[in-house]
Amino acid sequence: MNNRLGRKVCHPKPPFTGSESYRDRQRSLISEKTQNAQPQFITSLDQAFDLLHIEDHMTLSFHHHLRSGDFLINQVADLLIHKGISAIHLAPSSIFPQYLLGPLIEKGIVHNLYTSYLNGPLSQQIRSRKLKGNLIMQTHGGRARAIESGELQIDVAFLSCPVVDREGNGSGAFGQSACGTLGYALSDMLYAKKVVLVTDTIVDRLDRFQFEGRYVDMVVQIPS
Repeated sequence: MNNRLGRKVCHPKPPFTGSESYRDRQRSLISEKTQNAQPQFITSLDQAFDLLHIEDHMTLSFHHHLRSGDFLINQVADLLIHKGISAIHLAPSSIFPQYLLGPLIEKGIVHNLYTSYLNGPLSQQIRSRKLKGNLIMQTHGGRARAIESGELQIDVAFLSCPVVDREGNGSGAFGQSACGTLGYALSDMLYAKKVVLVTDTIVDRLDRFQFEGRYVDMVVQIPS
């Protein structure tokens, strides 16, 4: 089937042929994730993997609010290799050159990759057809729509968060790694099966926050 530019699209999803077919479409929403009374606080991503039973074929998501200063995705990538997990699907909202996902592509650990922006050496790997599955590029709004409609189903959302309070509420506006609001990841928080906030700073209470503790399953405090 051809898209709006007349190019043949082989992916099973319908190609974009114009905005007309979307104007009258009803918004589709899956149920929000199960809410929790209190998240679990731990101090190791390795332990988080074990407690969450991270395994083959899962979809893991990340946001990019910290831009090139966010190395959480690299730490998760190292654990995927170390634990021998494969056939993983990754859904970072954007990918920067500092995100070291190349070994996951080379080893065939990552199958499908969902993102809104891609830059750096990884883009050349994908152009060289080294990605085992599909690269699905989405706008930021398209990503949120895909998550809330169930088209992109996330098993575990690993969300960097500059500060978290004792109830699991998280904010990007405070802390030593403050980056601003964390709005890109609200759909991850609401619809991922499990939500993990990863932070270097825990405080007693936040009066203002973007991530609500009732949706958070686990908080991992590690050095930044």
